[in-house]
Amino acid sequence: MKLSLAAAFAVITLGFAGSALADGLSATLETPQTTRASFNAMNGVWKCEGSTCVGALEPGSSDSVLQCRALARKVGRVTAYGTDRPLDEKHLAKCNEAAAGPGPIGTASR
Repeated sequence: MKLSLAAAFAVITLGFAGSALADGLSATLETPQTTRASFNAMNGVWKCEGSTCVGALEPGSSDSVLQCRALARKVGRVTAYGTDRPLDEKHLAKCNEAAAGPGPIGTASR
């Protein structure tokens, strides 16, 4: 019984945590990742596989150059970023200034 109660609590807690984030932000990477990864970057939780990353941002955050830069620091250069209003070439260039270069998560630094 204790295990069932703990499992139910965990499901409820994860449900609330998930609903506190706005889903749907996406990014395309210049260099695909070799492994699946999940990580936090500036007000967001990201899941990346191959050349695609999908993010969920805290309410009130917007899909901006600042979030893109935080992602680029982790995963390298980004070729597309955003969902409703994707970043244009000028803003993608600003985003990619933060990328140290292509590579697996954890190798980009700056």
